[in-house]
Amino acid sequence: MMYRAAWFSRRVVQAIALGIALGGALCAGTAFGQGVREAKPSIWDLEPLGRHVAELPYTQFTEFACGTNGGPPSTPLAGWWEYRRCASEGETGLREVFFRYDDEEVYWALANDLNPGVFGGTLVFSYPVLVSALFTDDGFLAGLRIVTDPRTDAEMRRRAATLLNFFVSQFSRLAFACEKLPAADDETPAGAEFIKDRCVGDGEARRVTISANYYRKAGQFAYDPWAQGLTATTGQFWSETRFLELLTSAIPDRAATAARYENWRPEPAAIVVKARNCPGCDFREGAFKRADLRGANLEGANLAGANLHGAILAGANLRYADLSRANLNRADLKRADLTGAKLPEIMAYETHFDGATAVGASFVASSMKRVEFLSANLAGADLTQADMTEARLGSANLTNALLYNTWLYNARMQGTRFSGAELDTVVMYGALLNGADFSAANLVRADLSQADLQGANFTGANLRDALLTGTKLLDARFDGAFVAGAKFPTGFDPGKPAQ
Repeated sequence: MMYRAAWFSRRVVQAIALGIALGGALCAGTAFGQGVREAKPSIWDLEPLGRHVAELPYTQFTEFACGTNGGPPSTPLAGWWEYRRCASEGETGLREVFFRYDDEEVYWALANDLNPGVFGGTLVFSYPVLVSALFTDDGFLAGLRIVTDPRTDAEMRRRAATLLNFFVSQFSRLAFACEKLPAADDETPAGAEFIKDRCVGDGEARRVTISANYYRKAGQFAYDPWAQGLTATTGQFWSETRFLELLTSAIPDRAATAARYENWRPEPAAIVVKARNCPGCDFREGAFKRADLRGANLEGANLAGANLHGAILAGANLRYADLSRANLNRADLKRADLTGAKLPEIMAYETHFDGATAVGASFVASSMKRVEFLSANLAGADLTQADMTEARLGSANLTNALLYNTWLYNARMQGTRFSGAELDTVVMYGALLNGADFSAANLVRADLSQADLQGANFTGANLRDALLTGTKLLDARFDGAFVAGAKFPTGFDPGKPAQ
């Protein structure tokens, strides 16, 4: 259809432009895009062991939390300095702090339809991992832990056990002793292979322990035992490499250093302190990455092109502020007031605007995949040509909003109000729109195919040439709707209640 072609052309042009910019930047050896780093963050940036939390880098890391012996994160933390909130673990007696590498580049790629794997992630030897730092009770880094991430696909997970050799090679200066451990009663080979290896290396004031496992546990099968015939299973095997590095030497000047940094916390940047109460201020291209600006007064401020990646702006006053082209990926704007604000061409991947007020705000041509506007007020807002793939707008108010050629593919919009909205050529393919209100809305050439429209209200709506094939229309209302040229599911009559 014509409107799809127009949207596709716009995205192709954008992708080509980004590709040219990316290629040029890489050739020139300079940074491209907002805040993109040449050097990738790494767990090895924390070396050498024995430093105090106050001496460790932290801006290139994120998602700090108490660790669970290489498992998923538990209690969220602001940074290393909150390590005391984590209980001492049994294996080492240390306090484990989980973290991830800086994700700005990854989300920049996601927002711009590029492959995020090219731009980083929490990786070691190009393999996704869970990483954590281990601290003494008085705040010294005494260990590092790396565990291969089990959430990858089956083929990637199969390779997890191969990382042992890479670790041994990296720490080849240590004297390693390796052994093959016997299988437990409930462990069997995965195919022709059984790997249960353990290597321990000592030297240079540290001990490194690496274990690699590849086998099947009880209940894991190569072929489905309950299926008729030989049906191969997928991913039913255990594959993992675990790395643990522990400090084995005394820490110099330990007592004096611990006393000097007692209760240490980093000071926020001056620009962040100023922005907490600075209506009308000029912060163009400002650096507010992961800044805590909750409740800030930035009414009428100029934040065009600012880096607000991961920033906390919950409850902030951003009335009539200019955030054009700002990076708001992963930012928290819950309950923020964005009345009349300018937000065209922003990046807002997985950004939270839940409960926000954005009456009359402009989001034209913005990249907002997986954005959340749950129960937000977007009355009269302009979302023309915005990419809101997989957005969540449940119970949001979009009355009289402009959504020309807006992309809401597979979005969740149960109970959302679109009364009087301009939805010409909008794409809502596969969207969940149960109980949505489209009364008096303009839906000319809209793509609502495969959507769930049960209980939706189209009273007085203009559905000329709209596409509703494959939709669920139980209890949907079309009283007074204009449906000339519209395509409905076979046998459906909009003049009669759906049975």
